[in-house]
Amino acid sequence: MEVFFRVLDFVPNQLPPEAIMAVSSLLAEIPSLIQNYLEPLKRYTIISLTNYEETSVFISGLSLLGTICGQMEVHFYTMDNGQFCDKVVELLIASLHSPKLSNNVKPTILNSFGEIASAIQDHSVKYLQRVMGVLIGASKTTVNDDDEDEVEYLISLRESILETYTMFIQSLKDPQARNHISPFIPDILNFVNIIWNDEANRNESLVGAIIGIIGDISVAFGEGVRGIMTQPVVQVIISKGLSSRNTQIQRTARWAQSVIPK
Repeated sequence: MEVFFRVLDFVPNQLPPEAIMAVSSLLAEIPSLIQNYLEPLKRYTIISLTNYEETSVFISGLSLLGTICGQMEVHFYTMDNGQFCDKVVELLIASLHSPKLSNNVKPTILNSFGEIASAIQDHSVKYLQRVMGVLIGASKTTVNDDDEDEVEYLISLRESILETYTMFIQSLKDPQARNHISPFIPDILNFVNIIWNDEANRNESLVGAIIGIIGDISVAFGEGVRGIMTQPVVQVIISKGLSSRNTQIQRTARWAQSVIPK
């Protein structure tokens, strides 16, 4: 690990993305190294997430962040009562507004919010309002349907939004904590409607993600969402999933159908 750190420190504030990715891979294999090198890892993460000029460095920083979150889990927050987590969330939000970063990076940034939520669980309530605002804003994104690159970006963005919504819902284990996300359920289902009605830009991956989040909301809120889940569009979506040729989507649809409150 010291070898990688010497490479990273060779030119201050100019981190080789290959070295960052190598560190991330090593931490995934040997999680105990995180505690031994936590301070330099935090420093490299911050430097990477403020480097908007070099996309490869920024993306490698997101990868490093994801690895640290995945290995530390709730300790990512509790190690300093959320101080580092606060800083990272602020940096991620700021990066979404940077004109220097390509739009293609934004789906990965959104996924990082979900990775943090999955790691810190009920502590993610602290960031819920701001992240939900980010996701709701991103869900209104439109593109030129005649531009293949823009359509590809839109699909990727929508997949990330759905995944991040899902990770927040699943991260909140305590019923009282979970109640904080219930006001956003109509926004989530409105987004589901937007995707479903945009058939030209709806692929199998999005269909599977939509069905999955319907199931996750049903599991998390049970009878509290019965009225919403009896809407005709929900039944149409589930039926579509059940008749899909994709066996994974079929399984997800059967599961969602079984957990939707009757």
